[in-house]
Amino acid sequence: MKRLWNALNGNGGRELLIDTLSYGLAKAVPGILGLLSVVVFLRVTNESAYGRFALVTAIINVWITFSSGWFYQGLLRFGAQLTGPPEAFHRIMRAGLTLSGLAFLLSCLPHLWWETGLSTATGAGLAFGGVALVQTTLLAKLQASLRARSVLIVELLRSSACFLFAVGLAWCMTDGPTALLLGTALGYALSVTYLWTRCTLPSPARSGLVAGPAETALVLRRIWGFGWPLSLWLAAQLMLPLIDRTMMATQLGLGETGKYAGLSDILTRCFSLAVFPVIQAVYPRLAQLTDRQAHAEARSLLRRATLLLLLTGGALQPVLFLLRHQIVRFALPVPDESFEVLVLPLSAGGFVWQAAMLLHKPLELAQKTHLMLGAIVAAVLLKAVGNCVLLPGLGVLGAALATLLSGLSYCALCLWLGRRLSQ
Repeated sequence: MKRLWNALNGNGGRELLIDTLSYGLAKAVPGILGLLSVVVFLRVTNESAYGRFALVTAIINVWITFSSGWFYQGLLRFGAQLTGPPEAFHRIMRAGLTLSGLAFLLSCLPHLWWETGLSTATGAGLAFGGVALVQTTLLAKLQASLRARSVLIVELLRSSACFLFAVGLAWCMTDGPTALLLGTALGYALSVTYLWTRCTLPSPARSGLVAGPAETALVLRRIWGFGWPLSLWLAAQLMLPLIDRTMMATQLGLGETGKYAGLSDILTRCFSLAVFPVIQAVYPRLAQLTDRQAHAEARSLLRRATLLLLLTGGALQPVLFLLRHQIVRFALPVPDESFEVLVLPLSAGGFVWQAAMLLHKPLELAQKTHLMLGAIVAAVLLKAVGNCVLLPGLGVLGAALATLLSGLSYCALCLWLGRRLSQ
């Protein structure tokens, strides 16, 4: 244990642990409320309504990431360098958000219209997508500036407001999916208001940014050049649950889709709560070390983060398996013992995909994001083929196995590519 502590507590390790705890707190209450929201949403509406809500949110998340991922990933990478007059920062933010918002509207609206028709759910979904896009972008700037406590406040505000608004509207409205989407949008809007008024102004400092359009275009081109492959990568990753939910809704119905989505969301949130704070804490530090050409320190920090991730995720996996009966009874309004078999592959798949966010960092920091994009495209194709082959015979278990196999294939490809890159 002493050697393990020394490994984690070396150069840069103490700060990593402190920020991991801060991000863990930022994820704790939202994570717990996220778990409760799945359970409560399934009970205040029904499984079919939650299935529709899960399908629509999966569509929205894909198109948010496709349209704005380039900007917020670029802010994560270069945001700490955007220190200067507030008007320069606001011009960059307005330009990036305007471009991202237009791209989101033009891409998401046809998909939502095809899936739900011209309905109130379409309007509520677009409202949710718009405010979620802004919130994600503004939060990336805070994370890049290593302002973990501000992230904690914003996440507490967002998660609490989303839960309360969504449950309140679901009790008052007969259209369950619209109520959940609209309530979530209102919660995000409250978070955006706080972010924009309290957390986004950089301190006037050393960079010399000015508020001219030429300089704004130069910064945006740099962010775009780094971020667009990551935007496609993140959109491709979010296509994994969308593939599940679309194919299950078609073949098995919205009821089975709702039960699968509810159990999958709970297990994914468990691993996000336990593992993702490590990734949030390590990435800005890795980016700063890479900018300073401190490659040995960056590799050392990455090894510590990987060890911390394996410890937290590895400890959680057997606990979830032992509690599989209680988890299914907790998740579903009407317990279905046939879903207990899903706990192991879904929890393992959730852990593998969280680990993938760290395993591909060497490729990302080396700006070889096109290699990451190729690996995720291969994983998405494997997922789609796996669903086509396994879903008819194995039902929902086939979708869970396909998720696990696609995650393992992605991790293996990233490790192989990373080793080739370092040779």
